[in-house]
Amino acid sequence: DNSDIKVYFRVGGVMNNVTLQVRCGDSVVSSQKKRKMAPGEMEYVVIKKAVLDSNPDSISVEILA
Repeated sequence: DNSDIKVYFRVGGVMNNVTLQVRCGDSVVSSQKKRKMAPGEMEYVVIKKAVLDSNPDSISVEILA
């Protein structure tokens, strides 16, 4: 299957001017700046299948202030 993965999540509180990062081990594979994130809105991040294939055991999604 060649499909990418969408990971959906909600934040615990309102967050302004943050960076959403996807990490594979020590490497940042995706980074997005977000002006506002709120608990009432579903957020998601797309993880490419190639990233999952290279290291499926250590994927993390982080929000940096």
